[in-house]
Amino acid sequence: MSTREIVELIAALTMPCGIIGLVINRWVNAAKLKSRGGIGARSIQFASVCMLFPTIVILALERAIEGQTSAALLGGAVGYLLSGISNYDLSRLVEKMKPTDTNDDGD
Repeated sequence: MSTREIVELIAALTMPCGIIGLVINRWVNAAKLKSRGGIGARSIQFASVCMLFPTIVILALERAIEGQTSAALLGGAVGYLLSGISNYDLSRLVEKMKPTDTNDDGD
């Protein structure tokens, strides 16, 4: 078995393992929180990484796409996935910093 085939096999196994791991994670967290496990933006990003990157690697190794095309696809995917990171964390921080005191003393 050549190195290329080993890398392709690992990339191909990454896809179902990542998605199965995501489903198990959501199921376990739902059981801990006693609520329904939803799929948020982070889960969607993780699922796309698990599916998109191995696919691009396999296509590049099989020479179905050229080096420039694979570099452009990987760069675009990384830029898109990482572009919204600060928005998610910032929104949670803003929610935590909102004042919860609703005491009206008539001042």
